[in-house]
Amino acid sequence: MVTVSGKVTEAFGDTWYLQDDYGAWSGLYVVGPDVVIPANIPYWNTDRQPEVGDVLELIN
Repeated sequence: MVTVSGKVTEAFGDTWYLQDDYGAWSGLYVVGPDVVIPANIPYWNTDRQPEVGDVLELIN
C-alpha cells in the first residue's frame, strides 16, 4: 500500500499536480478521471474533481 499526501497546485480538468511540502520539484502529476472528492455540505453539494488548494491523501 502506498499513501501520498499534498496540495493540488494546478488543475487541468481530470489531471492535476499534487505538491508536497518538501520543495518546488517534489510532487506528482496525477491523471485521475476516477478521483472525486465526496460532497461536503454546506461547502459543496455534489462530488467533484480536485481543485487548486485542496489538500488530499491518495491511497493505493
